[in-house]
Amino acid sequence: MFISKKILYLSILALIGIGMVTGMFLNGSFGKTANAENSCLVDEDTLTELYEAIFHRPLDAGAYSHMNRELNMVLNTIQASEEHIQYTAMFKAMKAYEERKRAPGEISEQEKTQYKNIIDLSLSTINAWAGTLPEQAEADAVIGPVQARNAIQAAYQNMNSGAQQNAQFGFFNSSQQIGPSSNLSMPDFSPGKAE
Repeated sequence: MFISKKILYLSILALIGIGMVTGMFLNGSFGKTANAENSCLVDEDTLTELYEAIFHRPLDAGAYSHMNRELNMVLNTIQASEEHIQYTAMFKAMKAYEERKRAPGEISEQEKTQYKNIIDLSLSTINAWAGTLPEQAEADAVIGPVQARNAIQAAYQNMNSGAQQNAQFGFFNSSQQIGPSSNLSMPDFSPGKAE
């Protein structure tokens, strides 16, 4: 009986394919691939990146409760947190104004004032919310005024000269000239981890 080389090669390839598929089933690789989306557990590196991306700060003591939990559960918890709700409102208020400034057509002074009032109210809301927070040990702080000033300075340096001039005035009290961010006076703050 004569078997052509072509049929022999195809038979060998088919056997190798069947062997690989059987091995994957026995190893559980198919199950892992199918369930990867549902079983992505958060490790410390991922949690650190999430906190930096969402809260713009390092992990605090409470963050470690998210370790080894499913990613979608961690994201749901973060999105429902008071911190995220408060700061997202401010971001969205500012983003709405930015989008209007980018849109074609002239923006009226009345519109500018309305957008600025929305932004001012979002800042006032955060300020009021911060006033309700419970006390914590100073050493537990993760962001201090120097780090805040450095972040402002980095943003300030990326602006054009006109924007830098406008940024030198306070928002709550727009007639108060603060000056460049490098000139900001710092409150007395000496915690453990933050500066």
